[in-house]
This record gives sequence, structure tokens and C-alpha cells, in this order.
Amino acid sequence: MELTYRYAFTVVLVVVQIHSKGTQCYDIFNANNQFEDPILNPETVCENTPSLNKNQMILCRKWPDVVASALQGMQYAVHECQAQYRYRRWNCSSLEMNNGNPMTNPILTRGFRETAFVHAIIAAGVTSSIAKSCSYGKLSACSCDGSMRGKGDGWKWGGCGDNIIYGAMFAKLFLNGEERGHDIYSKMKLHNNMVGTSTVQVNSKTKCKCHGMCGSCSVKTCWKTAPNFREVGDRLMEKYDYATLIRTKNRSSGKVKIRPVRKKFRRSNFKEDLVYFEKSPDYCHRDKSLMISGTSGRICSTDSLDTDNCERLCCGRPFMIKRMSVAKRCKCHFNWCCYVICNTCTETSVLNVCT
Repeated sequence: MELTYRYAFTVVLVVVQIHSKGTQCYDIFNANNQFEDPILNPETVCENTPSLNKNQMILCRKWPDVVASALQGMQYAVHECQAQYRYRRWNCSSLEMNNGNPMTNPILTRGFRETAFVHAIIAAGVTSSIAKSCSYGKLSACSCDGSMRGKGDGWKWGGCGDNIIYGAMFAKLFLNGEERGHDIYSKMKLHNNMVGTSTVQVNSKTKCKCHGMCGSCSVKTCWKTAPNFREVGDRLMEKYDYATLIRTKNRSSGKVKIRPVRKKFRRSNFKEDLVYFEKSPDYCHRDKSLMISGTSGRICSTDSLDTDNCERLCCGRPFMIKRMSVAKRCKCHFNWCCYVICNTCTETSVLNVCT
């Protein structure tokens, strides 16, 4: 997967410590060198992955390599979340925890608009990562997508397509678990997870390879691939901006249904919308209970018309002008399975910092 992030992020501290042969460990927390493919079995994945729930542990013991790919997909999602929210008061930074599972973040227990986005982007990340891993031949449980059949004038389906169908299926098993939609939060989570996997499926791409004498391209073999993950993030961010507020109570005492607060609503679009039921906090100040860090210390711009404008990002508080040398992870790339290799770049700049 290509990294197209404009800003460098901290190294992925993957939620598994993968062991190599014998008792030697991969030091993924200080990964600056290329490693061989890690051994993925229940001992190296499941026992070293924090915060797996009962359902996820069952899946991990049965398919440890697929779960490892799912965990890497969660890291794709966290990094994309940071990219999409980099100018906003809440910037996803609390989702990336050392040796931690982002799904355990307390903000994901609430009904905020941001919660809706995170559930969707994580579901999309898991789907995309597994889909690609299948086509790379890295997983024992799946292979390339062979569901596309038929041919047309000068082309035919074939090649080694990303197995998005399997990726979406496993993401549902891994993330939904035993959720049954018996309460509004559970229903919201299931809905937004579905939106995330659907966004990967809907935006899949067709790639083709030419065959023929002297590059004539008389026949093309075509296959489906998962979209670039930045495109997935962009589509979900659009859905975030137009997310739908839903009712927390239903008229009947039967099965919980998602109902928009607005009575007049085009139902044809509702299934693909992100949904939320709780007003978000302003994210201006620290809230330890939700792991909200506030905006103190954030870098802002006096000239920007975006959400990183100093007046808006600093929540009306003053800001200081500082000359700072900032060390950043740069030139990062994801390595199969479960770590990121980065260089360190240092930049010296004059910056505006919220007090």
C-alpha cells in the first residue's frame, strides 16, 4: 500500500509483538531496518495482542495471519484518521497508543460524529488490508478474487484481484463480534462499520494488463483492486461532514431501528450515511475520561481560512510565536506484516502555538 500522506506520522506501534524464529523478538518499536516476514501463529499474534475481546480471540486462534492483517489495517485507519483531522481540534492522536488497541479508546464508547468516522475508517482499513493481503498470497484462508467472470471485446476478467469480498466478510466478523443491535449505540456501530466496508467496495478500481505481439494490446486481462486508502478517507470525510443525527428513542418497544431526527429525509441515501446520536464536545480542553488532549500546544496558522486558523483552533485563547526544531518520522512505508519503517527528519520553523 502506498503512503501518500503529506505529513509524516509516528511509527506504527502495532498491536502485536511478532516473534521471529526461536525466542528472538522483532523490535518493532524501534524498527529502522528491513525484517523478514514474521511468523504468524496463535502464540506470536493472539497472546501478544492487547485488548482482543472473546470473539476476536477465537478468530485469532483460528486465523492468526488474517487477524494480523486486520490489525495492520486498523493502523492504516489510524494514520488516515490523523491525516484527515490534522487541522481540527480533535486530531485522532489519542487513537495511536503504544502497544494498544485503538478500539479500546473511550471516545468509541460514545455517540459522537467523530466516533462514527472512526468506526467506519477502521472497518475500511481492515477490509482493504485483508483484501490486498489475500491477493499477495500472504494469507492461508484466502487468495485472489476469482468471482469476476466473463469477457468482452478485446478483454477478459482474470489476473489477481484484491479479495474485497473476503476482506469485508472478515471485517464484519472481527469488528461486529456479538453485536446484535439491541441498543442505539450498538446499532450505530454496526451501521457505520457497514458504511466503511461498503466505501471500499463501491470505490474499487479496475486494472488491466495488455497482451499481444509487440505490445499491440490485442487482448487485456482485467481485475479489481481496492482503492487507494487516501480516496477511502476522503469519501468518509465527506460523509462525516454530512453525517445524520439519529433518534435515541423509538416509538415502539420492539427492535431498535435507526431513525433520523429530521422527519423529511431521503431514505435512498440513508444507508450510506454515517450516523451519530450525541453532540460532540468542543475538544478545546483536556478530558482525561475521553482521552481528549485539548488544543493547548497545537500549531495553528494566522492566515488560514481552514479549521487550523489560530482563532478557531485555539478556541479564542492566545497563541505564542515559537522557533522550534521538530523531529518527524518521514519516508515511511508499511512492511508486511506488522510494522512501519521510517526515517527521521528534522525541520526548524517559526510556528504559532496555542497556549
